Amino acid sequence: MTTDENNAEGIVARFGNNIAANAPILPFMGLALWLTWANLFTGPPLWFIAGFGVSAPLSDLFRVSRTLLVIIALAAALMHKRVAHLFSSRKVVLAGGAIVCIGTLVAIVGTGINSYYNSQLTMLIPLSGAALTGIGTTVFMLRCGELFSRITPWHILLYSLISRLLMGALYFIARGIPVIAPTMFPWFNLAGTIFLLLLPLAASFLMILPVQKQVTGESSEDAPTTDFSKYDERALIRMGIAFFAFALIESMARATSPSSGGFGFAQDSDIVTLLVMLVCLGFAMAISGHSSLKMNRMYLLYTALVIIVVGTVALAPIVGIGNTSWGSVISFFAKIVSLFLWCILAVVARRRNASSVLVFGYGFAMFSLGEIVGLVFGGGNVLISLPYDMQMIVCISAASIALMINFLLFSERDLKGLMMGEEAAMAPLSGIFEKRPQAKVKTQEKMPRRFDVVVDRIAEEYSLSPREKEIMRLLAMGYTKNAISERLGISDNTIRTHSRNVYTKLNVHSRQELMDLIDIAQ
Repeated sequence: MTTDENNAEGIVARFGNNIAANAPILPFMGLALWLTWANLFTGPPLWFIAGFGVSAPLSDLFRVSRTLLVIIALAAALMHKRVAHLFSSRKVVLAGGAIVCIGTLVAIVGTGINSYYNSQLTMLIPLSGAALTGIGTTVFMLRCGELFSRITPWHILLYSLISRLLMGALYFIARGIPVIAPTMFPWFNLAGTIFLLLLPLAASFLMILPVQKQVTGESSEDAPTTDFSKYDERALIRMGIAFFAFALIESMARATSPSSGGFGFAQDSDIVTLLVMLVCLGFAMAISGHSSLKMNRMYLLYTALVIIVVGTVALAPIVGIGNTSWGSVISFFAKIVSLFLWCILAVVARRRNASSVLVFGYGFAMFSLGEIVGLVFGGGNVLISLPYDMQMIVCISAASIALMINFLLFSERDLKGLMMGEEAAMAPLSGIFEKRPQAKVKTQEKMPRRFDVVVDRIAEEYSLSPREKEIMRLLAMGYTKNAISERLGISDNTIRTHSRNVYTKLNVHSRQELMDLIDIAQ
């Protein structure tokens, strides 16, 4: 690289650092721009002018785009150790934005061509564009997951709420874009298309901005270890199945809405978007103001919302399958639940010091797969064509199965274990979303008596101090340094110092060697 190129790159890096330092929230708002693009791309035909007979295959575009996302995300999760570094690369993220932009343009142009010629060959053009957007949005999703998993749980929740507020604001801006159509293509809204194309480019730019230390709460030494235990792996699998079940039933119910032509994902009414914004604004103000809101009740709120969504699906035959108003109710609560699902994935990756590519790649892929299956079942008018009695049976059965999966297969204990460690699953959920560690927390986990005896013996044999013994015990139980810091109410630097002393005195070089030493002693 030449001197001029180095200078240019240095200028760009300093510019990015200055922006991020003054507005540390900016890198995380790439999520808002990405979600806005996703809603508009397969939502109301912002890029077409109504009345010209352009039949945009929105559901087909969604299915192809999300199918590519599911395939690539699952592949990335399986190979997370090899590909995790890619999503920290600025070039890869910018390339993802460019791919989404190109794919969007191809889909728009291809849809117009297909509307005139209406053949299977011309249909391949918009579908190929949708495939490109699926590839690019996978990069966006995994990059966003990597960013959010690096910040504190309090910031995860706050920034997720603000991103939904910004997404709603951008939605209403898009609704007010003037119609500007070229003479040659009277069906083509130039202004709407430009707005749509700028979203992924702007999102990729925000996502490459540096993350400031004041929102991470950790140092560079706390790199992802991806050392999930067998317990973690089983709980993660169950979590993915729960996400799939929830996405399937709520998307199935929304896709029956006649106002959206069998496609109700992004085509929600203005009132739904406004209500979601108001809820997010109220919640953001509550937690940012350090009110008496109990953050340890997050799981209870998530549980209540899931029950509400499932209940509305079960009652759908009573109000009428495909009822537009009832579909808006389901859509409102489903959007709030999806917010918490995103936060859960980020907190799991953060708390367990695991690869965000593994957690988000698997979790978001399962959720997207549920959306696709629900769209096929609901959008294909399968439910509407059934007799009323059969509609009741199908909806109640689907709702019951989804509830059992969410609360029996993936239980509160699984969630606590994923966030804080297997042994923490036996403890209350308090503190998981707390902004600051508690001043003092007793560590009296229910471990086998032999384990405690061995820890005491090793501490005495190697002359460990009481604090070093306590930290050795938590390290052997699988707690990350961040989790230990919050449980004991001491700084990260103090934890690292004590951990280094423990390793030196025991003559071990990793957590695994420490655990092996204790296992042998037992």
